[in-house]
Amino acid sequence: MTARDTTPPRPITRDEGRPLRPILVVGHGPVAAAVAREIDSAASAASAGTASPAGADAAEVIVHRADDPAAASRLVAALGGTAAGPEVVVAVGDEHHPDAILSAVVSASGPEDPPPRLLVVTSGATVTGIERAVDAGLLDGVVAVPWAPGELGPRILIWWARLDAGRRRDAEGGPEHAALRHRAPTGIPGVHPRAAELLPSLRGSRRTAVAELVDALEESLGPRPRIELPPGVVLSRRDARLGGLYILLRGEVEVLIPGRPFPEGQNPYRGGPLIGLPGLVGDRTALHTTRTLTDCALVHLSEEQLVTALTRSPRVGTALGVAAVHGLDDRLRHAESQRLTETELAVRLHEERERLADALDALSEARVELMSQASAAAIGQMAAGLFHELNNPLAALEGARDHLLADLETLVARGGDAELVTRALRRARTAKARPTAELRSARRRVRAVLPDAETTRRVVAAGLDDDETLRALSSSSPGTREAVVTAAAIGSAARNLDLAVDHIADLVSSLRSSMRPLDAAYVPTDVATTIDDALRITAHRLPGVQVVRDIAEGLPDVTAHPGQLTQVWINLLTNAADVLTGPQAPPDPRVRIGAGASNGGEVIVTVTDNGPGVPDEISDKIFEPRFTTKSGRIRFGLGLGLGISHRIVLDHDGVIDLDSRPGHTAFRVTLPAADHSEEPLT
Repeated sequence: MTARDTTPPRPITRDEGRPLRPILVVGHGPVAAAVAREIDSAASAASAGTASPAGADAAEVIVHRADDPAAASRLVAALGGTAAGPEVVVAVGDEHHPDAILSAVVSASGPEDPPPRLLVVTSGATVTGIERAVDAGLLDGVVAVPWAPGELGPRILIWWARLDAGRRRDAEGGPEHAALRHRAPTGIPGVHPRAAELLPSLRGSRRTAVAELVDALEESLGPRPRIELPPGVVLSRRDARLGGLYILLRGEVEVLIPGRPFPEGQNPYRGGPLIGLPGLVGDRTALHTTRTLTDCALVHLSEEQLVTALTRSPRVGTALGVAAVHGLDDRLRHAESQRLTETELAVRLHEERERLADALDALSEARVELMSQASAAAIGQMAAGLFHELNNPLAALEGARDHLLADLETLVARGGDAELVTRALRRARTAKARPTAELRSARRRVRAVLPDAETTRRVVAAGLDDDETLRALSSSSPGTREAVVTAAAIGSAARNLDLAVDHIADLVSSLRSSMRPLDAAYVPTDVATTIDDALRITAHRLPGVQVVRDIAEGLPDVTAHPGQLTQVWINLLTNAADVLTGPQAPPDPRVRIGAGASNGGEVIVTVTDNGPGVPDEISDKIFEPRFTTKSGRIRFGLGLGLGISHRIVLDHDGVIDLDSRPGHTAFRVTLPAADHSEEPLT
């Protein structure tokens, strides 16, 4: 019965009340009409019993027809019910895309209707607009126009019958319904009944395929004795001549791969149901060594027996092909699974290697940092003792100096021209360095008044060459002049003492600053002060090196740990000292440490030397935690390497980079300026 864009009759139901799902042909013109006629004819033949390509149920099929997707949608909506949607949609012609037809049918179907399967009948060389059906797995076939007369209708009914049987099996379960899904189609012109069993048999299990093969062999050759074997028996040896074919009925067989030994019971490679078949096809030697892994039951066939069985019975060939395909399918699935497993393992191994490398870097950095902290702790303890030992005598020295000078002034005041002698003492103590030209001019003026050369030198050095003092000296007695010269010498010595005391005090202060605890708070820090501390601490490392300090005025503060910043400058200056005082030092070694502000408000500190430069092959490694050019030897002070300096700069949200070429090596550190509205960091 065929419906043509009309309201369909009430759906036919089986005895159990489940509606049959119809076949819907969508398309217009003679090709669509011919498709509908063929299906009607095949259904009528099944009903009359003259041919039953899909079994007796095919007589119950209903065929509907619609000219286009819109008509198909109306027709399906009119069917009603929740299980009456079409089982198969036949899209005929190329005017409408198959996806559009299928979408219209699905949209109009009931919410519980499973999506229909799609068969495309086309006169074109290519089919487009079908990607959604393919992606959803709903495409069952493509038929080209013209087709062999009388063949299309039975094929469509077979598809319908299998789908209907599958629906029943899914709904009701049970082996009798499962068998319906895989029964052999018959009655298709040009198809041998046995050959028609091949595809349904492939849908069965491997065990069923092996049982069918053994049954076909026994039908042809008579009973085949079962061979029982324990684990560890070799069935075939690689490149050795085969003695026949083994059919595995029960148990497992492992395939041994040369050069890939596995622990006992962990070999992932398994043999299929037909052991030795690939070798019989080729040069009759085994491709692999196979061995029973468990207790096994097998049937053995010689090559002659296999040829005899294949000659006598087409059933043997079909069953052998099905069993071989099952074995190949198992091996392909296993190979794909193994490939995915190996790929996953390779990815995991790569990830683990990266994690291990990161862990090693972190461990090495932690080791170097621990060494640095241990060294810093040791130096800190020594420095604390040094501070204590220096502070006491330094305080005593400062007190003694002040008392000595006070006593000298008192003593001088009791002598002759006390005012002149006291003036000489005080001026000599506070005299500033003067240019050479100015000193020569002063000596000429003093020599005009005091002809003695030594007296002239001391008077000028003490700064007593002003006109008033010279007039007083010229009119004084020789004893007074001698007292003035002596007072000037004492003042100059006191000046040197002042400088020494101040230098020691500054050095102690710088050391104390660099020894602040590592867990101290980050505070607004004057970069220039940390640079000056570093210059004082490293001064002894730069003998004969011209050191240029070039720090801009008014630099903004940075939020930092002052001691850690000082350590960075110490390390960079020490690095420069190593090359400027080493065997490759230039004839005029120079190091410059400069600081300035960028337009963005950042503070930039640059340490530049005119040494030989950093070789290209190591320039990209010098900031790595484990890198050293000193065989791990800590050279100075806190034991900081460039890797640790790099970490300190990063901890301060800064950047350190290197620009190096022969005669010019510059380390540049960029630090963000402090935001004084923020609380100090800890």
